[in-house]
Amino acid sequence: MPMDSSTLDHLVTALVPSLSRSLAEQFNVFRVMHHGTHEKQLSNVFAWLLRPEATHGFGDSFQRLFIEQVNRGLAEGDQVPPVGYRVLQEVDTSAHDDPGKDIADIVLTNASASIVVENFESSDGHGHGYYRYLAYGATGGKRSIVVLLCARRERHLQTDGWENAVVVTYAELLDRLATHVEGDAAWRRTHPQQSSSSTRCRNASWRVPVL
Repeated sequence: MPMDSSTLDHLVTALVPSLSRSLAEQFNVFRVMHHGTHEKQLSNVFAWLLRPEATHGFGDSFQRLFIEQVNRGLAEGDQVPPVGYRVLQEVDTSAHDDPGKDIADIVLTNASASIVVENFESSDGHGHGYYRYLAYGATGGKRSIVVLLCARRERHLQTDGWENAVVVTYAELLDRLATHVEGDAAWRRTHPQQSSSSTRCRNASWRVPVL
């Protein structure tokens, strides 16, 4: 069944400190969330977490967690480097001779590999081109991985190449992040607002249906 709007609301608000709190200057929720639909807001949050230089204070820890999860979905020998990616958003993956546009939500890229991410509530390409994403990631001879980042797996929706995508769920990532935070007392002391939010993330993640 589709994720209802209240569940998405809870997930988004759990990822960032309460708007009613006074936020430190270097941690501005509006710079994280920007504007747009729930899908765009979630993409903003995950892209923020993936950027080592961002104000969450995790460094490259979340990027490592994400890449580890991606590598779990790849065959041995096909796995990509665990860290060192630049993070882009709203990337046009269309070729120069393609009159249309096909926008990937998040792209992680380094010298040897690119990970092209489609973020949606279910594991569904919902009209985007898997092979276009794959070709874009392979530009410059890089190893190309296409990922469906979603609330739940629905394999019957993965057609037209999307059955070859790596599926990573919100719950998997948030649970791993919360476990990481629980084991880092120094980070919790230094970032109390973010720590409080990550705890709510874990409490929210089990409410997200993952099939």
